[in-house]
Order: sequence, then structure tokens, then C-alpha cells
Amino acid sequence: MGATPKFTPDRIIVSPSRIDRKACWEFRGRVSRGTMHHYVVLDANLPTSVNWWFLVHVPAGLRKGEYVLLQAIDYPRLRAWTPVARTVINFAKATMPKYRGMLYAKIRLADPHGVGKYEGVFWKHRDALPPYLKGFTLRRKRQVATTRGMDGDSLVAVVPRDDHAQMIRLFYATKVWPLHAGLPAATRRALSRAGVPTPASRRGRTAAGLPRARS
Repeated sequence: MGATPKFTPDRIIVSPSRIDRKACWEFRGRVSRGTMHHYVVLDANLPTSVNWWFLVHVPAGLRKGEYVLLQAIDYPRLRAWTPVARTVINFAKATMPKYRGMLYAKIRLADPHGVGKYEGVFWKHRDALPPYLKGFTLRRKRQVATTRGMDGDSLVAVVPRDDHAQMIRLFYATKVWPLHAGLPAATRRALSRAGVPTPASRRGRTAAGLPRARS
């Protein structure tokens, strides 16, 4: 068996397809209206890659409680990537002055063993992350947005509001590539299994956690 290819986010080639400017979708019980961007994406890290198809849902105005949503709607039908069908990254608006005009998303790593997601990723874990994640702008959540809960030290990635290509690269880095190549042992040890939902809670969130188009 050959060596596992090295993942480099810059080798994710993102090509715009079409834009639906009067789109409507539902996410977590809330209906949003705005623009839906379609992208064709090629992962040049692999020698025999095929196109993926992504949607980026951008609410008009991006009011409080709304998110920019990213999901893959077409991808290679390999067993390792089956969880991608249930995966959405939601980007929230940064509110702290230094990061106004930016979006952020919590770092949640896919689990190649199918148990759940490595959700409890905090600032203290950053040195144990796969090397390719260190190329993203990583911050504590409290640095980019106000928080009332206990997640101020959660690790988040910050991206420019209109940089859909970087959002898609984050999807590959946190979802696609871990499912394909696994996670380093140091990452698994650092995160243990804290924060992974039980099977029952995962089933309860599946339908509510995916955007659904509305007519």
C-alpha cells in the first residue's frame, strides 16, 4: 500500500457555477431567504479526483440567528465519505470590532471511525491539530464574538464574509480529509471522546441540522 497523500488546502480547486438570487431554505426550524451559490470543486491532492458539488446559502442581511451554510450535495459515492451527506458547516457573523465583516465557524472534526464528531475542540488543542488546519485563521470564539455560554475558549476558524473558496477548503480540512485519511494519533489523544454526541442525540439532530429548500 502506498503512502497516504499529503493534504494541502491550496490544492482544492473551486470553480463558481451558478447563482440563485431568490432562494429560500429552512435550517433548524427557521426559514431564510437570500442567495444560493453553486460551486464545482476538485481535490487535486488525490491522483484520481472527481468533481464535488457544493452549495453556499447566504441569507439576505444575515440577521441574528441566521448563518451562512455550506454543504456538499454531490460527492464520490465512497463508503468513507457517506457521513458527508449529513454534514453542514454553519458560519456565524463575527461581532467583535477587530473581526467585523468576517464569519467564523467552530472547528468540528469528522470521525473516520463513525462514532461521532470531535466537537470539543478548544484553543488548548490547537497544537495537536493536523498540520493542514494551521494554515487557517484560528481564534478563540470570545475573540471574534460575544458569548453567553461556556464556549468562549472554543476553537473557531475565521474567514472573510465572501470567501466561499476558503469556506469550502475548511470543509475539506475538517470533514472530507479526516474521513479519507484519518486523524493523527496526537489529535485523537488530545480530544479524547469528550463532546461526541450519543447515537440518539445524533439521530435527533440529523433532520434539523440540514438546510431544506422551500418553494
